[in-house]
Amino acid sequence: MLIIVGVIMFFTQPGTHPVLLAFRVGLVAVGLVGLIILTLLNSRPKRDTTDVHAVAREILDHQKQLFGAPQEHAAANLDDFPDLDRSFYEGAQSALESQDFAFIEDVENTTLSRALPALRTFVRTMVGDGDTIVARIFQLLPSGRAGRDIRTIELTTEFTDFTFLVTTNAALALDAPDIRGITIARFSPETSAVDLLGKHRAALAALRAKNPSLQPVRCSTLDAVLTSTRHAHAVRAVHRKRNGYVTLDDMKLIRGEPLTDLDREIFEGINQLEASDRAAESRSDSADDQGEDEE
Repeated sequence: MLIIVGVIMFFTQPGTHPVLLAFRVGLVAVGLVGLIILTLLNSRPKRDTTDVHAVAREILDHQKQLFGAPQEHAAANLDDFPDLDRSFYEGAQSALESQDFAFIEDVENTTLSRALPALRTFVRTMVGDGDTIVARIFQLLPSGRAGRDIRTIELTTEFTDFTFLVTTNAALALDAPDIRGITIARFSPETSAVDLLGKHRAALAALRAKNPSLQPVRCSTLDAVLTSTRHAHAVRAVHRKRNGYVTLDDMKLIRGEPLTDLDREIFEGINQLEASDRAAESRSDSADDQGEDEE
């Protein structure tokens, strides 16, 4: 503004009196100095104003929401997911059909989609080997930093003792490696559907040879598949509640990969919040027990 006023005075009041000339030059000079200072301030790296505690709480609450209630699914149409690679789904389906697998249904986990829209996922479901192996084919394209395209084939067998065998080529560990009740075998993302199935069949045969009474659950319909999925989710939920709702691999999906220093700070904040929540729950349980004793 000072620069503009000074320039206008040069043209509207063209007097050459030294005082008037100095005043006009001074206005322009002060204006230029102010402009330079403002530019320098704006060019300085701004401090990250991310509220680490708020982000940590939001992520933790989302995970608790996901694992705190049964997962809901709905029929899905690939046309509603234009960014996905159709050839990946069709190729994996064709490979499994060559092994006598049958297509069941395309579904979306609506519970996950509501809690984390960036992880909205289209899942192609198939069954094979006498309906004892459920195949899930899905591609994750989480929004955020580029370069994340997670194409996964997951094979699952549930047993009548409420345990599970899972074989997957997930690029990220979507499950902890030591969930009680779920045996998980992980292979590289490049492992083909047929090779993955061969590994699952071998592991299944080994388990049944070791424990002949172990009987697989048959899932011949979508309802049966989703029931089995809910059973596995319940086992995972118990594990998460005991051992932590958020892992580093969860953070890689939610925030991006590789993790930044800020992401790790948020993860540490989540751990602190979980510890605080557990302590509060423990105090509440103790108070309830004491109240019952007094009654």
